[in-house]
Amino acid sequence: MSISSSHTSGLHSRYDPMREAEKFLAHSEIPTDSKIYILLEPGKGYLSQILHYKNPSAKILEVHCSSEFQNRDSRLHESIKTWHPDYPGSLSSFLSKYISDFEIGEIKIVEWPPAARVYGDDYVRTKEYLRSFLQERRATVHTTGKFGRVWIKNTLKRLARLPSVCTGLTVNAPVLIAASGPTLNQSIPLLKELEHALFIISLPSSLATLTYHGISPDIVVHSDPGYYAEYHLRKLSTGSFLQAAPLYAAGYTRLTDTLLILATGSPLENYFIKTLNTYAETISPHGTVAGLAYQLAQKISSGPIIFAGLDFCFNDIQSHARPHSFEEILQSVTHRYKNIHGLYYERSPRAAEKSTPAPNQNFSLERYSQWFQRLPPETHSRFYRLKPSSITIPAFTTLGEEGVRKMCENISKPLFDYTSARIDKKTIRASLSSLEAAVQSQYEQFLLQDTESHHIITQLKKNPLLFELYQCTNLPLLFRIQKGSADKKDLLEAYPGIIGELQSISQAVLS
Repeated sequence: MSISSSHTSGLHSRYDPMREAEKFLAHSEIPTDSKIYILLEPGKGYLSQILHYKNPSAKILEVHCSSEFQNRDSRLHESIKTWHPDYPGSLSSFLSKYISDFEIGEIKIVEWPPAARVYGDDYVRTKEYLRSFLQERRATVHTTGKFGRVWIKNTLKRLARLPSVCTGLTVNAPVLIAASGPTLNQSIPLLKELEHALFIISLPSSLATLTYHGISPDIVVHSDPGYYAEYHLRKLSTGSFLQAAPLYAAGYTRLTDTLLILATGSPLENYFIKTLNTYAETISPHGTVAGLAYQLAQKISSGPIIFAGLDFCFNDIQSHARPHSFEEILQSVTHRYKNIHGLYYERSPRAAEKSTPAPNQNFSLERYSQWFQRLPPETHSRFYRLKPSSITIPAFTTLGEEGVRKMCENISKPLFDYTSARIDKKTIRASLSSLEAAVQSQYEQFLLQDTESHHIITQLKKNPLLFELYQCTNLPLLFRIQKGSADKKDLLEAYPGIIGELQSISQAVLS
C-alpha cells in the first residue's frame, strides 16, 4: 500500500482502496449491525460502501473536513448522506435532520485513520464538534425524561395565572446580558454608572448580585422548569421587571406583571399560543438560558449586544458572582467540620482527581461553553464580552469599559418600547378545557394510521401534540418501541394514564 501526500491520494491506497477498507473493517472492533454510522472524513467513501454492503438497512452519515468530495453525492446510495463545509446548512442541522433522539444510543462513530494525519486541526475540530453534539443531544433526552411532567404542569399552571402578554418589544440602546460568572462583580460599578443608558437583560442566577447592588434589570429571561430555577426568583417583588420565558418555565407565581412568551417550537406551546391567539417571540430550543437570551437580544435590538459575567469557568473555587441565591442553601449544610469554603472546593474542578481539558471548568461549564465557541465569528460583528475569562469565544469581541461608555453616548430615554394586552380568564379557561379534546382527536387519527412495528414512532410523530405528551410522560416506553421490545399495544395501554394526568392537572388549575 502506498500513501502520497495529497489529500485525495493520501487518504487511500493507490492500488486497491476497496481492499484497504475491507481489511480495516475486518481488523477493527466496528460492529456491522449498528443502525447508524457516522463516518468522520471517509474520503472517497470506500468504507461507506463496505458498511452498506454488510448492513444494507443501516443509516450512514459521512462527515467531511473539506468539500473536495462533495461531487460524490449524486452517486451515493440513498441511505448514505454526506455533509461537507459547502453543504447548505450547518453540521448540527445535518445531524439533527437524520438522527432522532431515539437513535442516540444506536450510533457508532467510525474514524478513518489516515484522515487525522491529512487534515490535522480541521479533523480534530470536526471530531470535537461531533462529540459535543452527541453529548448535548443525550443531555436533552435526559432533561426530557426528568422534567417532562413538570413541563406540562408548569405550562397549565402558568396559563391559569397568565399576566399581561408583552408584544412588540423593541430596544433603542445597547443591550447588556448579565450572566452570573465571577467577573460580573468586576462589572458592577460600570453597570451602576451606565444603567440609565443600557437595556439590561438578567439571567435568573445573576439577579441576586444585581439587586444586591441596587441595579434593576429591564427584563429577566428564564427557562428552567425545576424548583431551583424558581429559587432564584423567590425574593423578588412581583411586578418589578418584565419577564421573558417559555410557558413551561418555573416562576409562574413570580414576576407576574408582564410576560414576553418565548415559543420554542413545542407542540403544546403552539397549541395554546394558537388557541389564545396571542403573541410569542419564536426562539430556537436551547439547553441554556444564556442561549435563549442571546437569541432574544438579536430579535429585539439592532445595536450592540454585550455579555457580562459570561465566564464558563471557575475563578479558583468560585463559580458564580456574589451574592448568589444558592449561598443560603450551602450555608445551611455547613458545620464546624465542613465550612463554606470546603463546600466550594468540593464542587470545583480543583477537587477532581483527574484534570479536565480546561482545569478551571467542570463538565457542565465545558458543555455550556462549546455551543458559544461554535458560533461563526463572521456573523457576530455586534456581539461583545466585557471582562472576559480565559475561555475564549471567537464570535465575541472583547470590549473594555471605555468602549461601553462610548456606545452609551447620546442614548436617550425611553430605552425600549412595548405594548401589552391581557387575555381574559374566560378565553384561558376555554383553551385549557379544550386540550383534552385536541389530544383525543390526534389519538383517534393515530389509531387509523398504518402502525407496523417499525413505523410506530414515525406515525406517532404525525400527531405532534400526542407525541409530545408521550415523550413527556412515557419516554422510556418510546425507546423500547424504537428498539422493538415494546409495541403498539403497550403504547395504547399507556394512553389512559396520559389523559388521567391531564385531567388531574386541569382540574387543579381550573378550580
